[in-house]
Amino acid sequence: MSPRALWTRLAQRLDHREPATPLALFRIAMGLSILYTLLPMASAGITPLVWMDRAYGGYRVVPPDNWVLSMLGGATDASLPILVWVACGAALLLIVGFGSRVTPLVAGQAMIALFSINPQSAGGHDHLLTAGLWLLVVSPSTATLSLDSRWFSDEHRFVNPRPVVAWPRYLVIFQLIIVSFTAGVGQLGPALFWLWRLASPLWLLAFWYRLTHDRPGRLRALFNRLDVRSGIGIFGLCMYLAILILADLGPFSFIAMSFYLGLWHHDEYAALWNRLRNTTRKRPRILSADP
Repeated sequence: MSPRALWTRLAQRLDHREPATPLALFRIAMGLSILYTLLPMASAGITPLVWMDRAYGGYRVVPPDNWVLSMLGGATDASLPILVWVACGAALLLIVGFGSRVTPLVAGQAMIALFSINPQSAGGHDHLLTAGLWLLVVSPSTATLSLDSRWFSDEHRFVNPRPVVAWPRYLVIFQLIIVSFTAGVGQLGPALFWLWRLASPLWLLAFWYRLTHDRPGRLRALFNRLDVRSGIGIFGLCMYLAILILADLGPFSFIAMSFYLGLWHHDEYAALWNRLRNTTRKRPRILSADP
């Protein structure tokens, strides 16, 4: 295939459109992730110790390297509550879907400022959370399941099936693959968990086989028949859920599970929702004439 043909197919794929349900669910999960990161620290009263300059009650001197911190005068007793409340407020707006791309931008800058204060308290979830927020900045994630869609769209619907570009969802999936594979390469652990992480690039092959399902090939037919994409995804969700319940590793598991929401498209979520509604719908009671 010529480079021109490859570029044409890539442009067509990037122009593919679908309802924004996966992006909206990812947006909601990112908002909940921010609250899950900040609220336990705030309720325990440790944010001043971890994120405040020594002169104001912290345990280390904090250089104002971040531009937001510099504007606020450093990690002081006045600036820290502002950053925490701005981040929590932006998280709530993400959950309800208000503010379009501005909300994740504000949330991301507030979280980057907080995470930059004390590298000793940072972890992998910090970078994963801010990466997710940056993906929301370039995503039409408020096109459905949002107040933006209810108030400002042409349809004025909270649940809006209007199609949007799908490539931001592809970026969410690609970020998930990178995180899973590099974690598998850099960390040893239980054999099954380790092999699952190293197998994450199979998602790329699974998605390609789904896009080209009409082509011949035994491996393609096997991948599509077994739904390898969903199999690896559900296994990963179960593993992270087990870690979240059984081990205290902070918000990383919840943040990582948020990225899994991009694996499935709108039609699959709609089918799942309809199935759940049908199973939970009350059956009509049959009155018996017997006493």
